[in-house]
Order: sequence, then structure tokens, then C-alpha cells
Amino acid sequence: MPSMAYFTEFLASTAEISNLMSVLAVLGGLLVMFVFLLRLIYQDIADGGGEGVTKVTHRSPQTNMTKVNIPFALSLQENCVVSDSGLNVRVKVSSTSPYYARFFWGVQISAFHHVLRAPWPWFYEAFLHGNLFGEEHCVESSEVREATSGHEERGVVIRKSSAEPLNLGQAPREVYPLVVVLVRRDSEHTEDLTEVTSLINIFHLKDSSCPIPSQILCTYMRQGAGVTLLRQMYLTDSLGGESSDTESAEDSETEDSPGDRGTKQQQARCIICQLGRVNRVALPCRHANTCGECFERLQNRCPMCRGFISSYFLLRPEPVTVDPVPPASPSDHPPTLSWGQRWNNWNMRVNAAMGLREN
Repeated sequence: MPSMAYFTEFLASTAEISNLMSVLAVLGGLLVMFVFLLRLIYQDIADGGGEGVTKVTHRSPQTNMTKVNIPFALSLQENCVVSDSGLNVRVKVSSTSPYYARFFWGVQISAFHHVLRAPWPWFYEAFLHGNLFGEEHCVESSEVREATSGHEERGVVIRKSSAEPLNLGQAPREVYPLVVVLVRRDSEHTEDLTEVTSLINIFHLKDSSCPIPSQILCTYMRQGAGVTLLRQMYLTDSLGGESSDTESAEDSETEDSPGDRGTKQQQARCIICQLGRVNRVALPCRHANTCGECFERLQNRCPMCRGFISSYFLLRPEPVTVDPVPPASPSDHPPTLSWGQRWNNWNMRVNAAMGLREN
């Protein structure tokens, strides 16, 4: 009986100890969680935050672009499509060098992209002496037109010789209504990527099946074997409007410069400071509306569309600014640390002592 009493007493004391250990474990866990939360809060304060989130500033990298001189320019005129006496399309063409031009009606999309990346000598010969896209992949092609010299902008009417409609069908279509190809003369032996040898424009023409307004869908540029899709750049003018431009937007050192049509165009100014000239184009949205100094304060958001800025490129070289470094004086005292810097140093020492490592 005494042994049974001792055993019962032992079990009672063990139960008390286990309850005490459970309470101590819970309290210890709460204390560790409290210390961890305090560490996060004070770490954020030491880093200059205060909102519970550590902010990371992403600086958009610069994308290097190569300036290319495109000798051709082609655009649609107003009321460009006339179908009273056959299908006619009015365009405006300008060039700085002699060239050939051909027009292809009803080109299959698959055949177009196959021929687009063909070797340049073959492309040049097929353009001059045959149907570039093949008889079975093209409804109709025109004769080769030659411009013996460069010329200012002038109107050109592209006529479909036959009166039969194209019958392209409902959207989405597998055929381009019209493809206009301009080729620089005597460029069959041009080295790759040295100069622009051809400009290929794809047109959409409004009809009863697809009432979308007539427009140039896209433009491709060939530099020998190289193929580049030209994309529009949206240049903001000084009045806050927006214009579409595919050129490099080079300007002179004067306030106003004469345009190609004899009119003076005011240089685009930054929409933020209204003083500096627009010099940076945000990517991927391609909005050009700020100068270099204001661009650095955008926090990676385009002021026009609020899209994320992944990178940018320059319209012209920017002057390199170097901050002057004051000469060191032997009488200068070491800088006084702020309370935030002191807390950060102390926190790093505690973490190193505890074996913790920050990510």
C-alpha cells in the first residue's frame, strides 16, 4: 500500500509538471512571435519605411538602338479606296533614291511570311521577273513601276486591273487584301544590315464583309537578309496631344524647325516640366513624353498610359552630367549617424551574433 501511495503521488506531481511545461511552452512561443514582430517593425522603420512594406526601386535599363535611314515613305490618303470603276487605292509616296514598286492583290498570309524571309538575291529577282508570292498564292499582281530618281511626296493611284471583286471572305481572314512592295534599285548585291533595301506594306481595305476602316496593318523593312517589323512611336506634342510617328524624331538645335512639307513644327516638350525636350521613349508602350530628368522620377510608370516601364531608348544622345566632388579637408569630422542608421547597424550585429542572415 505505501508503494501504491508513492506511485499515485508521483503521477500527480508529473501531471502538474506537464501542465506547467505546456504553459511555459505557450508563453515561450508567444514571446518569440512578439520579438519577431518587433524586429520586422523596427527593421522597416530603420530602412525608412513605416508602412509595413519594404519598397524596392527598379531603375529601368536603357535599350541601345541603331539609327536607320529609310529611303521610302508611304501612307494612305483620305478617301483612299474608290470602287466605282474597279478597285483603286490612293496612297502618297516619297523617296530619296531610285526604286521599283509592285502591288499584289489577295496575298495569302502563310505565303507572305514565307517569302518575307527568303534570301535577298532570290527576293530581288522574283520581285522583278515573276510573281513574288506565286500565282497560286496571289490573286493578281501589277507590272513593275520604276522611279528613276528620288522625289518629294506625291500621290499614286493603285488600280486593280480586273473588275472582279477580291472576295476575301469573313474575318478572321487568311488573305491580305493588298501588299505594296518598294525595292531600292540596284540593291541585289547589298550586304546584310548595311542599308535598307525594301519596304513592304500590308493594307486592309474596307468592304461589306469587314467594315473596319482602310489602313496600313503593318510595315516590314528588309536590310538584305534582315527583316524588321516597324512599330509606331507615340510622340506627345507640346499641347498635350499625341501623334503617331515611326521616325526617329530627330530635331535641330533651334526652337522651331521646318518640316518636310514646308511648315514649322514646334518641338515636343516634356509633359511634366514643360521645359526639357522629349528625349526618352518608354518600352513596351512606346510613349515619348518626358525629358531625361523627369523620366528618372516616374517610378517605372508611364505618365500617359500608367503602364509599367521595362526599359527605354533615347531619341538623341544625352549630355553626361558628373557631380562635382568637394575636396577632402583634414579638419572634417566623420559624419554623424542618424538614429535609423545606428539601429540598422545594431540590428545587423545582433543578427550576425544569432547566426541569422538577411535575404
